[in-house]
Amino acid sequence: MKQKGKSAGATSKKKAPRSGVAPKPSSPKKGKGKPPGPVTIKVCLGLGGISAGGQEVFQAFAEQFSQKGLTGEVGRRCQSQKVGCMGFCAKDVLVDVMIKGQKTTYQFVKPDMVERIVNEHILGGSPVVEWLAGPEYEQFHQKQEKIVLNHCGQIDPEDIEAYLTVGGYKGAEKALGSMTPERIIQEIKSAGLRGRGGGGFPYRH
Repeated sequence: MKQKGKSAGATSKKKAPRSGVAPKPSSPKKGKGKPPGPVTIKVCLGLGGISAGGQEVFQAFAEQFSQKGLTGEVGRRCQSQKVGCMGFCAKDVLVDVMIKGQKTTYQFVKPDMVERIVNEHILGGSPVVEWLAGPEYEQFHQKQEKIVLNHCGQIDPEDIEAYLTVGGYKGAEKALGSMTPERIIQEIKSAGLRGRGGGGFPYRH
């Protein structure tokens, strides 16, 4: 028997939004959406980062990538990696989101914040502004010139290949392969390197 009015199986259509009013965007679903380019997430796992929950934040990113099919769909273009101390421990857990080489830093990141960062920033292209590190973060680093620790906070300190990629051990290779002990001592004196312990004592002593 046919129903009166609407035919059986008919569905109602959603009303179109009023002119000038954009519909509220929905969160990307599993397997939907693609990052605009190569993405790397760097989670601070220095001592301060670990004590603030860095391991849990790192795991949350790995789970979000897996749930949304990012690792399988995008392959090596989308990855999360742990790094050493980022330097401003009072703001941990610090997280760098790098998309096509452009870095955005989040501060005080907790595991329950990760899904929104992935949905809105990585997939949606809009950083979560209220969670970004303030200008004092960059100002803090601009006042420093790191030499030995130049790549701290950028590479995985437990991955020797990551260190070799950025030129690690080149100095040791040169010293052991082509320099005498006397030349090495003189090189250290001439460099004027000083310690980081507060006193800044010269290494030559």
